[in-house]
Amino acid sequence: MNFDIAKAKELDDRLGFADHALAVFYTDDKPADAIHPQSGIVPREENLKDGTFDWDTSEKIYPCVLAYVRRTRRSGVTSYFDSDHFGCPGGGCYLGLAEMSPMVPYFVSTGKEGLFEGERLVKSPELVRRFVKEWNIQKAPKKYCVIKRIDKLAPGEEPEVLVFFGHADPLSGLMNLVNFASEDWNSVIAPFGAACGTIVLFPLQEAKSEKPRAVLGSFDIAARPFVEPDYMSLALPRPLHDKVLAEIDNAFLNTRSWKRVIKRVEFRRKRDAD
Repeated sequence: MNFDIAKAKELDDRLGFADHALAVFYTDDKPADAIHPQSGIVPREENLKDGTFDWDTSEKIYPCVLAYVRRTRRSGVTSYFDSDHFGCPGGGCYLGLAEMSPMVPYFVSTGKEGLFEGERLVKSPELVRRFVKEWNIQKAPKKYCVIKRIDKLAPGEEPEVLVFFGHADPLSGLMNLVNFASEDWNSVIAPFGAACGTIVLFPLQEAKSEKPRAVLGSFDIAARPFVEPDYMSLALPRPLHDKVLAEIDNAFLNTRSWKRVIKRVEFRRKRDAD
């Protein structure tokens, strides 16, 4: 099915999102005029001991996927990642472009004494390894993982996931539309995981299920500096997004209740613009 860009942009506008949604897809065609991390590395303990990888400075050398997502949202420039250019070692794994670094479970949990401080998001490296195993991360199906704003999509480019970033009011509208379209009160999940996992890995896995769910995300503390303070993400697998587009004229968007909310959204946008 061809992606209906006009209808998708209408959805963004009627919900009051400040930026158009992002399309995530894999392709073997290298994107033109796109940004990407300069490199990527899968660090091992020897890299930490000999100084070839330093967790404290890695954010500049191997930046977070969400840093590129933010630039794509705001400026419209396309971002892509591949097996040589994935930035953060965790991001390379969650996008299916690199193996999981044996150091990541320690980084997310307890750290390594004398080498680096852990994030203390999970109790132990063993528990992180269990989570990763349960996530069943698959190798990327094609060479490039592309993140592109929907208003910049070229003919023939088909999103696999649609990602929205916003504050509570437009996100609440979208979550209610997801519920309306899916006919399922449990149609949105908020799993623990890296921010890039919540906009790529988890929604792609949901797309394979009989009842795909939307994924509320960007709770990842390490990625929060690359997201506005009151923003979260909501990622819709393409099959679910198609259902939502088919229902936007049937749901609540013309009701008095939503008009009161969108009025507040518009007031905020005007205030921020001034």
